[in-house]
Amino acid sequence: MKLIKIIVCFLFPLCSFSQGNDSLKNKKWINYNRKRGIGETSIKNWEDKINISRSGDTLVRKFARSMGTGEVLYETSYIHNEENGLEIAYHPNGMIKEINYYLDGRLWETISRSDSNGKALNPGTLYNGNGTRLFTDYHYLDLNCYETYRNGLPEGPYYEQTGTSIAAKGELTYKKGAVNYLPAKKVTYIGASGEKLTGTFDNNSYEAVFHDPRDSVDYKIIAVIDDSVAQPPGEFKEISLGFSDPAIIPRGNWQLINLQNGKVYRSVNYDDNGNPVKVIAFKENGEVFWEKKYSPCNKRKVSKVNPDGSLSGEFCEGKLTK
Repeated sequence: MKLIKIIVCFLFPLCSFSQGNDSLKNKKWINYNRKRGIGETSIKNWEDKINISRSGDTLVRKFARSMGTGEVLYETSYIHNEENGLEIAYHPNGMIKEINYYLDGRLWETISRSDSNGKALNPGTLYNGNGTRLFTDYHYLDLNCYETYRNGLPEGPYYEQTGTSIAAKGELTYKKGAVNYLPAKKVTYIGASGEKLTGTFDNNSYEAVFHDPRDSVDYKIIAVIDDSVAQPPGEFKEISLGFSDPAIIPRGNWQLINLQNGKVYRSVNYDDNGNPVKVIAFKENGEVFWEKKYSPCNKRKVSKVNPDGSLSGEFCEGKLTK
């Protein structure tokens, strides 16, 4: 049944599963915001080890394993459905890569960092939720990428190498008010193995999971109420970056830098909600190659997909934007 849940959430990312109170009665169905493996393109599987304290709190230790080697990529702990305590990330050879400390779902301290040979690297200055975290980019090209935090959330200068000769530089902010909440259904139903389950699905996922005749799994619906889910994090394609939380957005001016000559080859201005409003591409001599302008929006724009899977466009308050 756990495998079915993972498949459902992979195919229909706007879904979530929740517990009625902190003490879990059904230990098989627990769902958190899954992080991607560090330095990996995908995760082979997830393991959740669940313990109930004497006071009734649920402690979940979550492990992510590499698709390539099966080794643990990182482990972390959740209390009250939020990340708390140490998060330990590993290189594929088993050496510890990073040790960070989380408090109530916020990154609170960077403790240590090392390369795959065990050589110590500077983890940054993040302490008590404030400072700079240093990290290695996704492609292992730059050991000293950085992001700035305030009160445990991204806020301030950010730098990451995004390709063999390209780096993105600008500022991030954390803004819950920029996030759209999409119509959804909270469903209580009987799963394929007879468990009584509760999940929240965006409307399209709800129809696909429970009413698509091509679905061979027969779920017995007990109750359905209207609900909502946050829009998916998505990608800021203009700067080739994406973040795990939809409330993390770029702000102000961002630059894509050609690392071979140190020149800016693209400039992107964002509105107050993480939407690009002006994109300028430059020639090698610094002259403008092309320029595009877009309308701002009082929320993050929402990308919608056609039934055949193709992108139908970006929408602001339900209206198509250009």
